[in-house]
Amino acid sequence: MSDSFAGLSRAFGADIVQAPELVAEPFTWTHWSTLPKRKWIYDKFLIRGYVSLTVATGGVGKSVLSIVEALSIATGRALLDKPVYERTNTWIFNLEDSKEELAKRIMGACKRHGITREEIDGRFFVNSGLDTPLVIAQQTKAETMIIAPVVESIIAQIKANQIGVLVVDPFVSSHQVSENDNGAIDLVAKKWAAIANETKCAIHLIHHSRKTAGKGDVDVEDARGASALLATARAARVLNTMSTTEAEKLNLVETRFQYVKMSDGKANLAPMSGKADWFMLDGVNLDNPANNTCNQLASLETDWVGVPIAWTWPETQNVGDDDKSAILEHLAQNGPWKAHHSAENWAGVGVLDALGLDHDDKAAKARAKAILKDFINSGYLEEYRDTCKETRKPNKPFIRVVDHAPPQ
Repeated sequence: MSDSFAGLSRAFGADIVQAPELVAEPFTWTHWSTLPKRKWIYDKFLIRGYVSLTVATGGVGKSVLSIVEALSIATGRALLDKPVYERTNTWIFNLEDSKEELAKRIMGACKRHGITREEIDGRFFVNSGLDTPLVIAQQTKAETMIIAPVVESIIAQIKANQIGVLVVDPFVSSHQVSENDNGAIDLVAKKWAAIANETKCAIHLIHHSRKTAGKGDVDVEDARGASALLATARAARVLNTMSTTEAEKLNLVETRFQYVKMSDGKANLAPMSGKADWFMLDGVNLDNPANNTCNQLASLETDWVGVPIAWTWPETQNVGDDDKSAILEHLAQNGPWKAHHSAENWAGVGVLDALGLDHDDKAAKARAKAILKDFINSGYLEEYRDTCKETRKPNKPFIRVVDHAPPQ
């Protein structure tokens, strides 16, 4: 091997002992109908043999989302209303949290989603980086190098345990190179891609976004550090908490941090969706007894964890024809219905009853409010003025179904 090639090998960390012979390979014609299909595992995000990337600021819910998604894949159940195309073994390698904290999040998710021990025994693997560090690359002033024994161990464990999805959380803790060194990050990202390719495992890298000085929602281009990581990922998405403006539309300002928006940022292997998906962080009580009787607060409270559950933005286009008919029939046959949401006989209550939704659920009430607005704009309902029978006050706003007189 020439001195110049050896220097290049040291600089970029390639574990090569001699220069490979390069031969141009002629393309082999294969009819398109006989080409093997891509092996999607979860939604149009995780696919065997490739790297996928999730980007978000701290505290949004990246880790708990990855846990519920891994449980969804291990159980074969669409816990977040996302399709599981293949039930397979999953491995979470969390490099920030302890085993104890991970157990709380995992068991909270199992409690909330009704997952049994039998469903995940032998299918769900979890490691904490606090006990077993996972570092596949190091950088010194002189060179950047891949740590081959660690890579070999990862590959061996994936194969031995038939892992279909490996979650690395966060990506930054899986290496010791400068985040802003594009060449070094390219080396690390490409090594994760090589691991995915060799094992035919889907690798999910969790990554932080940089601080954006309050510009609003972050996107995948706001991923911290060098751009080589995003370039390597075949699918990428970004998470954002519900904004104040969005929350005001649904009367959810006080609880907006419970609602998280997922948006596609990159989709090389499937059509990119322009529509955002959502999930809600639901508080789950672990009912675990206090073990510190010296601390009065600790002795009174049990632990709570946030668990992602499926949630959809309350748009009325989600109302099917049957539900629309049920709403209009219920409103027409009952009433009178007041227009203001604070009234006991608010028209939204009729919507909730027709759909079988909880009167005390803020999101359901917001959906009812949006349905009323849309039905009025579409001409199904109309607002009119009348005297309130309870207060005898005239000119109060009511809502009725078009072509139906208000009930007497």
